Amino acid sequence: MTHTLNIIRGVAALGVAFWIATPAMAAEENGVTCPANTTAEQSSDRRVLKCSKPQRVEREAHCLHAGFSGLQQVIRPGPDMCTDALNKANAGAPVALLLPGDSPSGWVREDTPGGRDVFVKNTTVYVFPEGALFNPLDDPARGVSCPSAFADGDSVSGGRGIRCEKVARAAADCDFGWTLRQDDNGGRTDKCIGINGVGSTKPAGITNVVYQTQKGKWILDVNTGPDKFREFAFPVSRR
Repeated sequence: MTHTLNIIRGVAALGVAFWIATPAMAAEENGVTCPANTTAEQSSDRRVLKCSKPQRVEREAHCLHAGFSGLQQVIRPGPDMCTDALNKANAGAPVALLLPGDSPSGWVREDTPGGRDVFVKNTTVYVFPEGALFNPLDDPARGVSCPSAFADGDSVSGGRGIRCEKVARAAADCDFGWTLRQDDNGGRTDKCIGINGVGSTKPAGITNVVYQTQKGKWILDVNTGPDKFREFAFPVSRR
């Protein structure tokens, strides 16, 4: 019995740690937003969002291309040079020590007095917006976009984010055994009437139990007459 209780406690502790370590997601109705210090780019229909920021990339200079063992400093202030250690001859300028995947063009050499020179390139990198989890294997440069069924894009966060809304509205209705009463008691809000009293409506097509787990996806529009639910979804990323 003690062993079983210890297992239960351990699982519970892991569960707490999981929820603490997992980044919080916003509700679908809030959409996603580009992080601070990034530039937000929206498509004209507000269904695609890209987030970018400038990045300085540095690579060391080297002389391996000239067949020499290393880079020799000139005996004066100024850019490094490649020197034949045996003949003390000038073997030309160093080149950038590029990594796999680096573009060979666009690098500018910067002098580092007293140290090895570096080659730099200012580039633009793309990141995923905040508010939802995206597949890290997908390409943030392609942006995130609303699912096809959620074609009614909307700008949020002062133009720095988007949210995805389904064009069709879902009718407000009640679970089996409850009766829908529009504009309950002379008000504008529809209610569900049952043997246990008065309850709230839920979107047509799903049960109230499911609706309780999806409240971040829905907004109720209260009308004079039938109420409607608006449904939202998170954007998706692409490879």
